[in-house]
Amino acid sequence: MGFNLNNIRRARDLILKEKQVNITWYIYSFVVLGVGLYFYYLDHFIVLMTMVLLMYIGLLVVLMFRRKRLQVVQQWLNNGNLIEEYRLYYELAYKKARGIQKKLFLQESYLADGQYYFLTGEFEKAYHVLSQIDVTKTTKKSRVTIEMLRAYYRALCALYLSNDSAFETNLLDLEHNNHSHSKVRVEKLLAISTIMKQDTINYFKEITVQSKLEKIEQGYYQGLNLLNVGDVQGAKKQFQKLRQENIKLFYVKNARKLEERHE
Repeated sequence: MGFNLNNIRRARDLILKEKQVNITWYIYSFVVLGVGLYFYYLDHFIVLMTMVLLMYIGLLVVLMFRRKRLQVVQQWLNNGNLIEEYRLYYELAYKKARGIQKKLFLQESYLADGQYYFLTGEFEKAYHVLSQIDVTKTTKKSRVTIEMLRAYYRALCALYLSNDSAFETNLLDLEHNNHSHSKVRVEKLLAISTIMKQDTINYFKEITVQSKLEKIEQGYYQGLNLLNVGDVQGAKKQFQKLRQENIKLFYVKNARKLEERHE
């Protein structure tokens, strides 16, 4: 899957900015520690404490940047129009990482690939990539989240591949996951399963969502649910709302096909 220059530039610029922040932090730390040690031997307690405070402030700035960076990348996914940049960021991060971080970024890259392939409707490829994730090579802090997302997206893929056994297995994994969002995702999976079996459920009409991608998903499944109850005109109205969204999303592609089919 190729990327255009804008995709590459946006992801690469964020990687470069992160590298610049890290280099600045290393230089800053070296200088502050050096000055701190010098005044430590001169027994200048006040100056030494000032250096400790400066070190703390510098670390705080770096951590804030890293948190902001993750928010930016997540927003690319949530936006629905920048899913290529989201995937490419983790691919570039993996290629540039070293040591232990490289193993972690590889797992995150697998996850980003799996999410991307699912959203573009390549369900077999998504399931295969997600199955390559090795959670033992992630940090303890990120492990529960990665396990949750792996189970969730594999269950979604299994639904579209009509693999009931894989769906039940991943649904069970998700039910046993300790992440705070696991229960909500289980409920969503069961609602999607109900709709895909051509039964009806008001789940997507009743929930409140925040991100643009979630709203696209909500509109798509609301449309399918309306088709299941025989409300063709209502379904078409839902699908029409998705016309201007990213055509690479399978929600949008399928909505257009269903709208045309019921002309």
